[in-house]
Amino acid sequence: MNVCILFSLNEFEQGEGDCSSVQQPYRSSPVSSNVVDHRLARQKAAQFLREAEKNRRQIEKLEKERTLFALCKKNGWRDVSGELEDYEKGLGEERNGDKTNLQKQLVKIHSGVRKFQRQLTDVKPTPELIDRLKEIMSEVEISITTLKEKQRSCFEELLKEERTCRQEITAYEKKIENWTLVTETKESTAPKIWTKHSGQPVYRKEAKLYLPGKTLEEIEQHENWHQELIFLQGRKKEAIQRWKASKNRERQVRIHKQEEVVERREKEAKSKAQQQRTEEERREAAQRLREWREERRRKEQQEEEQRLAEEIQKRRQAKEERRRQLDVKLSIEEQLRQKREEEQELERKRQEEIQREMDERRREAAKGIKHFNERDLHRVETKLQEKQLREKEEEERQTRIAAKLKEKGDGHIGRDPVRLTRPTKGWEERMKHIGPSGSGPVLQTFHRSDRLFFLTFVWVKILNLRLTKIFSHFIAELFPLGDKAYDEQQ
Repeated sequence: MNVCILFSLNEFEQGEGDCSSVQQPYRSSPVSSNVVDHRLARQKAAQFLREAEKNRRQIEKLEKERTLFALCKKNGWRDVSGELEDYEKGLGEERNGDKTNLQKQLVKIHSGVRKFQRQLTDVKPTPELIDRLKEIMSEVEISITTLKEKQRSCFEELLKEERTCRQEITAYEKKIENWTLVTETKESTAPKIWTKHSGQPVYRKEAKLYLPGKTLEEIEQHENWHQELIFLQGRKKEAIQRWKASKNRERQVRIHKQEEVVERREKEAKSKAQQQRTEEERREAAQRLREWREERRRKEQQEEEQRLAEEIQKRRQAKEERRRQLDVKLSIEEQLRQKREEEQELERKRQEEIQREMDERRREAAKGIKHFNERDLHRVETKLQEKQLREKEEEERQTRIAAKLKEKGDGHIGRDPVRLTRPTKGWEERMKHIGPSGSGPVLQTFHRSDRLFFLTFVWVKILNLRLTKIFSHFIAELFPLGDKAYDEQQ
């Protein structure tokens, strides 16, 4: 029964784990069970596992005691071993039946848990689903509770049987111990009484008092057996002494012969050893001479090899030193070359940057000059347009005034529109007498419109000259190399 329970222990743990894993999502639902009940169930399961472990250890202990059957058969206790084998066979059949039933129950629980898990996969919570899950959970819980109750009842029965068996074994052990004490008392009391009376028949009555369960014939038989035992023990001691004496004589003879053989062999060995020692000394002397010569030759050879090795090492070191110096030189040259290249590259980049900045500044200056020129030209054009507009307005005003005056006065007065710009006769006469080397500056009188145009033109020229000088000075400061590169670029 215990073997069946321990065999299905892993399956029961798996079933408990499945139930706990299923109850986890079920607790999150509105119809989840109480947490306290779940903890109590887990505690009961832990208690169940501890009891199962305890029973497993007891089974292992009983399995170790099964060697008693072999001991019983060896000692000839056929009836006891047969009864034990029959009892064990019956227990094995009972365990197999319990194992089968337990496996069926575990399979049922496992199938219920799997069914519950399948119901929880990819479904929407509905009242029908919740009712179905409740039914499945109740079935699984009922199955687990029933299994636990059955196992608990089985454990209780087994514990009762174990206690009963332990009490019976204790009683039998005490009984056997009492038997042993009685036997020891009998075995020790009879020889003491026989020794006390020096083997006289009177001791039988006193022995009868100490051994009430024995008759006089049994005591007499025991006396004969004891006398025969003493006689046989005496003969045994005499035979052992004779055997020891013969063994000692044989050992002495063997030792004497061995000593003679050893002495003779020692003499022969000494003579041979002396000869061998003389021969060995001669060989050793010759060997030492050969070794000395060989050692001297080897030393000379080693010295020559060492000298050659040192010379080769020096040459190799010199070669390595030259190669290292050459590598260092090449490395330094390479570093210098790389440094020069880097410096040249940096210088080139710097020159390019300077040239790019200069080009950018030239372009900006050209753009500025162009912008100022356009601005000045625009201003001049604007002023010219304003001047023309004012002249046009003035002409229109003069025309209106003339029209008004004509309306008021004589309408036949003629007017020359170019009289304002035509030179007078005095001016023409004065211009005729001016030669190539005039006697002095000539003063000219301009009309109002001519003076305005002349002043505007002079002001524009002066402004252009001043702006040109300012930008030329600015460009000279920005580009000290001159405008040659800029002109070439343009």
